[in-house]
Amino acid sequence: MSAAEPDGLSGELRAEVDEKLLDQVVGFVAQLQDTLESTLDIVESPLKTVISDQSRIVVTTRDESGVPLRINGEHVLSLKLDYHCAWDTLGHFLAVDRSAFHLVLPGVTEPLLHYDYESHPRGDIPCAHFNVHGHRDELIYAMMAADFKYQAKNRARRVVNGKAPRLAQLHIPTGGHRFRPCLEDLVQMVIFEFGVDTRDGWREAISYGRMLWKDNQLASAVRDNPGKAAEQLQRMGFTVAPPSEWPALNEKKLSAY
Repeated sequence: MSAAEPDGLSGELRAEVDEKLLDQVVGFVAQLQDTLESTLDIVESPLKTVISDQSRIVVTTRDESGVPLRINGEHVLSLKLDYHCAWDTLGHFLAVDRSAFHLVLPGVTEPLLHYDYESHPRGDIPCAHFNVHGHRDELIYAMMAADFKYQAKNRARRVVNGKAPRLAQLHIPTGGHRFRPCLEDLVQMVIFEFGVDTRDGWREAISYGRMLWKDNQLASAVRDNPGKAAEQLQRMGFTVAPPSEWPALNEKKLSAY
C-alpha cells in the first residue's frame, strides 16, 4: 500500500467516505511526502492517511514517534506532523481544519517546540501560533507581571493554585489563516539550525514546495476577499467583471488573527 493511501480502509468504511475529498487528500499527501523525501535523509514513506469520519481525513506521521531526523547518520530529533483535512466552508476546495508540527527529542514526550493551526480556535488564542518549550527568567517575570485579562487571567489563576507560568504557555502568532508557515519553512529551519542530514537538491525541493503552498494560499486569500483582489487587478490594468452572485461571495471573511 502506498503511504498516500488510507491505512486499514475496509470496503465498508470506504463506502462511507467522501470519495472526492479522499482524492484531494491523496494528492495533498503526495505533495507533502515529496517535500519530505526530497529534502530529508529518510528511508521510508513518512506519512499515513487515516479516515476520521465521512467529512474529515487525518494525515499524520506513519510512526507515532515522528519522522526521524539524523545528524551525521545519528537519530537526534524527530518531526511529528498532523493535518486534519476537510472541505472548505463552501464545500468546493480542500482545507486544513487543524494542523500541528512538533519537533521532539527521541524518547521524550514534551516537544522542544510546536506549531499549531486551528481554523476555529478557542477563546482569544491566535489561530496560527507556535510555542517554545524552555525557560527564561525574564520572560517568566513578564508573564507574571501581565495585566489580569485574556490569557494572563488564566495564568494568574494557575499561579494562585501554586503553578508558575511556563514559556510553553506563550502563544506566539504567525501569519493567521492564510499566511502561516508551511511544512517547507519548518524543514528549512531544522536543516539550517540543526544541520540535519539532507538529500541532494533539497534547496530546490523546498523552493518548489513553498511556491505551491503560496499559490494555494493566495487563491484562498482571493476567495476570502475577491473584491480587494479585483480592485488590485484593475489597478494593474486588468479588466475584471463580478459574477451575478457577487454579493453572496463576499459576505464572510476570515479573521487575520
